[in-house]
Amino acid sequence: MIIKIKIDGKLNESIYKKAKVIQLTKTDTGQLPNKETEAKMLWNNQHLYGEFVCWADDISATIPHHDEPIYQEEVVEVFIDSNNDQKTYIELEVKPINRLFDGFVINRTGQQLGIKILLD
Repeated sequence: MIIKIKIDGKLNESIYKKAKVIQLTKTDTGQLPNKETEAKMLWNNQHLYGEFVCWADDISATIPHHDEPIYQEEVVEVFIDSNNDQKTYIELEVKPINRLFDGFVINRTGQQLGIKILLD
C-alpha cells in the first residue's frame, strides 16, 4: 500500500486512524510524561510521517530560530537509530511554534561528541 499524506498540520487523513498509538516515555528516566502525549508513526519507502498530540498547561516556546537548542524548552523528539548501536542517530525535534532541530548525533561514550546539523 502506498501512503499519501498531505503535510498540512491537520491530522484528519484516514490512514492515521489505523496507525497504532505509541506509548512515549521520558528519555532520561523511562517514566511516563507528566501530561498525556500520543504519537503515531507511518512510513513508506521514501518518507517517515509522525503525528504527535501533546497536552500541556504551560508551554515555553521562546527560541526563535531553526536548529538552535530548542530541546531546552518543550519539544517532541524522534530518534532514528537505523543500526541500533545507541551511539549514532538522527535526532528530529519540533516545537509548538513550528521551530525545528535536525541533526546527526555521535554519542560513543555516553557523552555527546558532536552534532552535525542536517538541514538548513
